[in-house]
Amino acid sequence: VDLQYLPDSVRHVKNWTFSGYTTTHTIKSDGNFLYLNGANYNSGGIVVLDVTDRENPVKRGNGPAPYSHDCFVKNDTVYAANVYNPNSGMSIISVTNKDIPQLVGTFTYPNAVCHNVWTSDDRRWLLTTDEGGSNHLKIWDAASLTNITLAYEYIPYQNAMVHNAYFKGDTIFMAHYRAGIIALDVHNLPAAPTVIGYYDTYNGQGLDYQGAWNVYPYY
Repeated sequence: VDLQYLPDSVRHVKNWTFSGYTTTHTIKSDGNFLYLNGANYNSGGIVVLDVTDRENPVKRGNGPAPYSHDCFVKNDTVYAANVYNPNSGMSIISVTNKDIPQLVGTFTYPNAVCHNVWTSDDRRWLLTTDEGGSNHLKIWDAASLTNITLAYEYIPYQNAMVHNAYFKGDTIFMAHYRAGIIALDVHNLPAAPTVIGYYDTYNGQGLDYQGAWNVYPYY
């Protein structure tokens, strides 16, 4: 979809696929590359697309197993959330070579049901969210990827299930079932974060959906 004419119009360019691939759970972008997660291809492991020509993607490499539900990409490193897999932790994948992604290592933790993962700008601090298990946001000290340690576990009011969380500078923005959107000041890690504010998107009525599914703080 071409958005360059917003707010006046949106232009549909094309639907794109390749042999054996039709659906994706999540897409992340970094530079001229897209990273498909949870596709009905490669057993759900990441798939790399080159979109240097925005209207004509080119499939590049397939990531290693296991299934990736969502990912964060920084400096040719992919941090993949491996929910639905045994131990359900996360994987770290090098995509320096876009044609042959390489597994660097894995990280799991007690009761892990890792749904999304993100890092601070300097990659010192790592966050994971669990859609199941504890249902909480966890902040990890990742100064050493071979010795990742828990720095803080955030438990929102109503003990709501966190769905997604993101670093933006010294703030973490989170979307929670039944607890809406929460912003944490984390400038003083490893000291405990403080709540800057929150907005509860659920009015307490209805049975279908409650709370916030996602929040995107980069506009």
